[in-house]
Amino acid sequence: MDDREKSKEELSWELTALKVRLAKLDFIEAERGAAEEELRRSEERFRMAVECLDEGLLITDLDDVVLYVNSRISEMTGYAQDEMIGRPAYELILPSDQWPDLRQRNQQRSEGRSDCSEMQVVRKDGSRFWIESNAMPYLDGAGEVIGTLGAITDITQRKEVERQLQQSLEDKEVLLKEIHHRVKNNLQVISSLLDLQAQHFSDDRIRAAFTDSQNRIRSMALIHELLYRSTDLAQIDMGEYIQDLAMSLFSSYGDEISDVALQTDITSVVLDVDQAMPCGFIVNELVSNALKYAFADGRKGVLFIGLSGGSGDSVEMVVRDNGVGLPPGFDCQQSTSLGLRLVHTLVEQLRGKLQVVGDGGAEFKVCFAITKNESK
Repeated sequence: MDDREKSKEELSWELTALKVRLAKLDFIEAERGAAEEELRRSEERFRMAVECLDEGLLITDLDDVVLYVNSRISEMTGYAQDEMIGRPAYELILPSDQWPDLRQRNQQRSEGRSDCSEMQVVRKDGSRFWIESNAMPYLDGAGEVIGTLGAITDITQRKEVERQLQQSLEDKEVLLKEIHHRVKNNLQVISSLLDLQAQHFSDDRIRAAFTDSQNRIRSMALIHELLYRSTDLAQIDMGEYIQDLAMSLFSSYGDEISDVALQTDITSVVLDVDQAMPCGFIVNELVSNALKYAFADGRKGVLFIGLSGGSGDSVEMVVRDNGVGLPPGFDCQQSTSLGLRLVHTLVEQLRGKLQVVGDGGAEFKVCFAITKNESK
């Protein structure tokens, strides 16, 4: 084969190889075009999805300059999208007194931390509204933090509902306080009327019955008095209540118990009103019974009242005296005393236990579990 024929053959091979390469380039170009079209469509779908979000989407750099906002942000703030892009977001929508907090949050973002916050922001027309901002680091392709991606929700309506609920709650608390105050006053009026009525009788037993009734009414009035003074209208500090009740009872018996000393070991135990009321009645009856009968012969003595949280969610109350003691075979349930029968009934109401010891005086111990009212 001469050189001329050889050159023609080489040229033919090179031409064929060139055609193959061109075909490959055409294929690559077609694939790239398809990929670019798919990317364009994907970006369009993403943009449509972002624009349809009920939440606002805000992207800023680390200096809080706006890189992107969706149409929802424009609806919230009154700014057109092109009015915001390229400008610091805090200058547009954030009150100046909140700028220091924003700088701190941007610093946290540069460290890769996210946060959720509620704040008031300013519209273009100067009016204010509440937003919830869920902000997270905005990353570049290398995974470096280059700004903030924030999902913004308008919570103005929710805040208004919360404000109305809070106002309604405060109004109801004022009303409840007034009700407790009036109930207490009415009970005091009833107690005073009983006192006036008792003065028309010379029979000591009748007068004692009036005194018992007055003390029971005072024990109820004291509950309402404490609720009126308290910031919590659903619970009572029984420690404070028992101290006040004991002093009131000692005062009501006056000179009859001048030689009886009061000792207490009372801790703070908080009960719902549903338990505080029967608990208060129990203390009233036990203390009244001791003051009437334990030191009836004028003897000196000591009346002890104890209150503790017990173990776990339980309460232990003790009323103990060193007076004349109890008769053999004493049974609260079978007692002729209305007060002690009432104690037995109230302990059952509390689903508690009553222990009675009659040696060297009398000791009544009441134990019951604290109930939690989930509706409160």
